[in-house]
Amino acid sequence: MLSVKRDEEGDGRTLDYSIDLDFDLLDVKLARDAENEAVRRQEGDAKGWNSTAEHEATKKKQLAVLRILEANALKRGDRVLTPH
Repeated sequence: MLSVKRDEEGDGRTLDYSIDLDFDLLDVKLARDAENEAVRRQEGDAKGWNSTAEHEATKKKQLAVLRILEANALKRGDRVLTPH
């Protein structure tokens, strides 16, 4: 994440800025996101929202759409890369 902030302190004749750039490791971010999503689904299930069932149904729909897109790409002669 990149953030730029103007430093308000100073003599007023110059503009001072601080620039911060933070990096997240992808595997750490994905694990954190998965944990947060699991907690949200559990809370939703506890409230009777069927969050886990809806999440699973959405995943199945997305997978079906992805397979159609991959099949269409292969018909066009495109290369399709799949994660292992």
